[in-house]
Amino acid sequence: MSVFLILISILLFSCEESKKVKSNFTKNTFVTENERIKVNDSLPLLKDFLLLEDELLQEDLFKKIDLVSAIHYPMYKKKDIVNITPKMLDRYLYDINRLDLKDSIISYDITKKEYHHKMIHREMQKYKTSDYKNIIYVEAYPNKTFRLVINYSYTIQFGKGEEPISVESSISYSFKIINRKIEEFDIQESG
Repeated sequence: MSVFLILISILLFSCEESKKVKSNFTKNTFVTENERIKVNDSLPLLKDFLLLEDELLQEDLFKKIDLVSAIHYPMYKKKDIVNITPKMLDRYLYDINRLDLKDSIISYDITKKEYHHKMIHREMQKYKTSDYKNIIYVEAYPNKTFRLVINYSYTIQFGKGEEPISVESSISYSFKIINRKIEEFDIQESG
């Protein structure tokens, strides 16, 4: 009988310890409401990105795009480098502005838009191309940092009778908007 009582005591004690561990684990893994609000407050809102509708701010952005592109591709002319154009950006800003979600935190779901702009490297323009598709979206990071991403693809046929192949590439522009100026600008490309 005493062995039975000892076993029950051990079992009850271990269950109590398990509850303590579980409650400590829960406390340490969940973010409090105040902490969640702090994180969200540091993320830019859609209206912060839409400041790019300002003509002077856009001009600053495109100067930075041209400057960094010239550094990345010193042997190419501006027209030979694939980048977003003012017309493409204006259309994109117009489309996301129509959503009337200016006070929302930026997310892929609300900023993803599809277009069919002809974005092709100069070397590929001598071949037959078709099926142009661009996915444009914005990512937001703390401290009012944005990443404007363009995933673009097209089909190319190198020679008569050859099977067309699909080409996919991506370009992204990372920056902050500080005092109506583009700061900490960078371009990343892949594909």
